[in-house]
Amino acid sequence: MLLAIDVGNTNAKFALFRGAELLARWRIATD
Repeated sequence: MLLAIDVGNTNAKFALFRGAELLARWRIATD
């Protein structure tokens, strides 16, 4: 499993992968 995290100025994005399969993704606003 892989948890990918991308944190920017306005959003934090998360994605969960099992191999090449995307299992879930989330986006959270950063204030």
